[in-house]
Amino acid sequence: MIGQLGKLDIDWEFVAAVDGQAMSAEELRVHGAEVFPSWASLNARPLVGGEIGCLLSHLGIYRRMIDENIPEVCILEDDCFINKDLGLVLNNKRLLQLDWDLLLLGHWGIYFDFSRGAEGHSARIPAVPGYSLAKPIEFPYGTYAYILRQSAAIKLLSHAYPLRMPMDCLTGNSPAVGVKLRIL
Repeated sequence: MIGQLGKLDIDWEFVAAVDGQAMSAEELRVHGAEVFPSWASLNARPLVGGEIGCLLSHLGIYRRMIDENIPEVCILEDDCFINKDLGLVLNNKRLLQLDWDLLLLGHWGIYFDFSRGAEGHSARIPAVPGYSLAKPIEFPYGTYAYILRQSAAIKLLSHAYPLRMPMDCLTGNSPAVGVKLRIL
């Protein structure tokens, strides 16, 4: 990540992640991870430690946005591949003027193909040279690279607890709590 981020003209900061696998049963209960039955995945299983850690890591950033009054952040997971255009996207003033609360920079849909991405509505809004914003028309998965506004952080935090679904299901379902979800 240091090598990738060092090539971009952006400010960045590492945020310590939560190790969900190292959490005790009591810590899991505090976050409500045992309140709901298994989430409705293909195999109807409970959340695993890695999913819980991922959720709590992202939600910790959301809390920080609110506590420190940070209007928007770009969240990159530690294992993502950064597109060479990320600096151009993040430094583009037009992007901040468009109508979105949560913008997935990387995503995938029913075909589980990262290069293809989730399908977006044909009415696309030019955002940055070479890129446009679209409303997803299929469920978008992926939280490895996205931009979030504080308004969305507030809504997602209110919906996240008790922990009951993986992070990309929380963001993919965000329109249900009034978040304007868009894909790049």
